[in-house]
Amino acid sequence: MKGKYFITTGIVLILIFGAILIPQLMENNNSDDFIFVAEDSLGPWYFDKSSIEERYDQVEGISVIDVWVKHDIDQEGNICVRDELLWHIDPAQMRYKFSDAFAFDEAGYLIEA
Repeated sequence: MKGKYFITTGIVLILIFGAILIPQLMENNNSDDFIFVAEDSLGPWYFDKSSIEERYDQVEGISVIDVWVKHDIDQEGNICVRDELLWHIDPAQMRYKFSDAFAFDEAGYLIEA
């Protein structure tokens, strides 16, 4: 009798934890604002859709799009890192530059240079 009770209790607890945790995990996966753009020989590139900002650069006299971009370097033989860069894109001249850059190791810790 006790064996059936423990099995039933275990199944109920698993179902409860599943009902609580699965929606949270799905929400966390959908909250990532980075969208895949392309892939090169080192790994995939993404841009952060929530960071896109258009502005007028008074120094250059041009309209610029600012956006955070990340590059996951994950190919065989390379150190697994993520670079996050703030790009300033000039769509009229098809050029860009970046002003901020951060690198993270595979555990997500900031790599100091």
